[in-house]
Amino acid sequence: MKKIVYIFTVAILMFICLSCETEPPKPDTPIFSDVEILEVSESGGKYLFENLPSYVKYIQVLIFASADTPVIDDNTKLVKNISVMKGGNRTGLLGISRTDVSLFYDYDTGTGDFDSGTPMAPALATNDWFIVLGFDENFNLTHASPQYKVSDLSI
Repeated sequence: MKKIVYIFTVAILMFICLSCETEPPKPDTPIFSDVEILEVSESGGKYLFENLPSYVKYIQVLIFASADTPVIDDNTKLVKNISVMKGGNRTGLLGISRTDVSLFYDYDTGTGDFDSGTPMAPALATNDWFIVLGFDENFNLTHASPQYKVSDLSI
């Protein structure tokens, strides 16, 4: 009888442990090689840039819809399919600072820039792709985040 109770208890504990939702691991490799990692987290509706050194002067956030995974060229350090970008933000626009970003704008393919008059609508979807890039004062790419899904960053 003790053996049956023991087996039953173990089976219940295994079921409980397997049914617990675990947080997916955050990606830990920058989208480009030979650059420092720029870690991003989410808190209170803002996306926080963690441990950003002072020599990073310019920040760019790129958002792609779930169907439009970013295509990168690691040799040139460029995102090749920028024309399908959904939106983002960059240094010089409202809603972004050295420590966080809280506002996103539509990407205007005509100007090749974010339309600062048009906040991105709808807002981020949980399966949108999210990349953050950091540049030095000479616009050299020095930092890059991993390619996150927005859901990877949600707490």
